[in-house]
Amino acid sequence: MLMTTRTQKKPRRSRNGTNGPKIQPRRRYIVSRKVRRRRGRKPARTITFADFAFLYLDHAEAQTPRSVRTYETRIAHLVEGIGRKIQLRNVGHSQIQAVIDGLTAAGFAPNTVCQIYGACQGLMTYGITLGVLKASPCVRGVIRLPKRRPVNPAHAIEALMTSAEVRRLIDSGGTDEERAWWAVAALTGMRGGEIRALRWQRCDLRYLPIGQIIVAESYRADTGVTSPPKTGEAREVPVHPSLAPVLDAWRSSGWAGVMKRAHRANDLVFPDPDRPDGHLTDGRMRRRFYLALERLGMRRRRIHGLRHTFVTRTAEVDGASSEVLERITHGRPRDVRGDYRQVTFAEMARELAKWEV
Repeated sequence: MLMTTRTQKKPRRSRNGTNGPKIQPRRRYIVSRKVRRRRGRKPARTITFADFAFLYLDHAEAQTPRSVRTYETRIAHLVEGIGRKIQLRNVGHSQIQAVIDGLTAAGFAPNTVCQIYGACQGLMTYGITLGVLKASPCVRGVIRLPKRRPVNPAHAIEALMTSAEVRRLIDSGGTDEERAWWAVAALTGMRGGEIRALRWQRCDLRYLPIGQIIVAESYRADTGVTSPPKTGEAREVPVHPSLAPVLDAWRSSGWAGVMKRAHRANDLVFPDPDRPDGHLTDGRMRRRFYLALERLGMRRRRIHGLRHTFVTRTAEVDGASSEVLERITHGRPRDVRGDYRQVTFAEMARELAKWEV
């Protein structure tokens, strides 16, 4: 009887040319077959945190390709800290807080820890968008973050734009939707959450002596909740003469092109057709703002700097009343002035019209 000897396999050569252990190719995460089959479709509610992180990276790559490498590094820390086998719906405040505390104890800079937490916020918000999560565990005031150190202490000063830059941004700053957003933010001083919650029924461009916007709600993408503004009270905001034509053009033609139908009174001014609740997220408009500045050759600034620009430039006008302008940006003050000093809408309109853009 002949005995056959089993041929010995040649040792697999690694990528560095040695016969040692094979070096795994650079990859994001270990992705199961069910995730590959699920790509391009809505994920199931039983998906793990690590598998959903892979899907989120595909989404981030489609939105802004240059940021994927940064997202990979940040989310890798989250996956290693939270775990690969835990279900996404079971991730709560305690797991996220443990990751933050572990990174801080390991010597990570406060800004880096906050950036990793920001990536976690974006991932959870994307889960709400797809219907995998009902609410995000990243809630402000519950998660304890290290105090950030300003990378650039002069960011508040550098965030300001001149009147000419504001005019250029509104005229050539992207699509009709983007130009309308920049115009509302720079010429009314509204906060980002207030703009995302703004509806057409609260925008009266025919109001005399000038158009009127009523700020009554603010939207938070991390919780998906619409609540009163930061001050807790609604306020009137006049429509700047340079804002009216841009907002009217967006309402008459641009909005219908995005939503494929005519607008109704209760519709959002800036909707997102891809989200169940229809609201835009913070990061999406922030990325589009950065790209608009890059196309125009302007210095990169925070999008919240548009509010700083409004407050600063309107106050620089000769004869400007800081008390009246405060009513436009913050509403009625909670002191004796707010109880007895009545500021009419016509008075606010005259103050705002003094700023020529």
